[in-house]
Amino acid sequence: MDWLHFVGKCNYKYIHNFTKEAEEYKVSRRISKYLLGKFNFGDRVYLFQWNPRIGKSTLFGYFVVDSIYGEFDEKITHELQIEVGPKISIGISRACGSFEINAKIELDISLEEIAKKVKKYGCKYLMIGGTFVPHERIDTPIEFQRGFRNFDYNKFKRQHDNGERTRGQYYTTPDSIVTQPEKTKSYMVQIVNYKTKAELKKT
Repeated sequence: MDWLHFVGKCNYKYIHNFTKEAEEYKVSRRISKYLLGKFNFGDRVYLFQWNPRIGKSTLFGYFVVDSIYGEFDEKITHELQIEVGPKISIGISRACGSFEINAKIELDISLEEIAKKVKKYGCKYLMIGGTFVPHERIDTPIEFQRGFRNFDYNKFKRQHDNGERTRGQYYTTPDSIVTQPEKTKSYMVQIVNYKTKAELKKT
């Protein structure tokens, strides 16, 4: 499945502020435990930023979902028979907040299975992520929305390439529009010491 997601200007005034950070740390974006179950490893998430000054948004890149981040309850890893392994310590400092990675586990189970346990037990600071891939920048009339929306990228790109006006809201596409997830290794990333931008300002 392809998805559409907006990067807000509150933390990233310019697109290059986000892309520079994403290239260094990969992409990690907060997601609700309820929406997580609709995702698969290998889904593509196309990234946009809304510019209220010109009333347009810009498509500038995407990431393929290969990681799930969070402070996972031991009940989740136990019931899924996930061996956490040795601890590590990798600091991630972003404009929207910071955290520390203390375990990265390669998975052989689906994101759907993990989502069921996360919905049951909860998970603080739940995020999905992957490696950032730049895309030719395309200005669009798609308006800002929070969260993630299904996205008919093929229709969008076809209209753009044919010189047609990109009309409508592509995140209102029906459930029948499905794309095959990319094959990718997948990971559970255990994090600690998550601090929001506001919390960092207080320290």
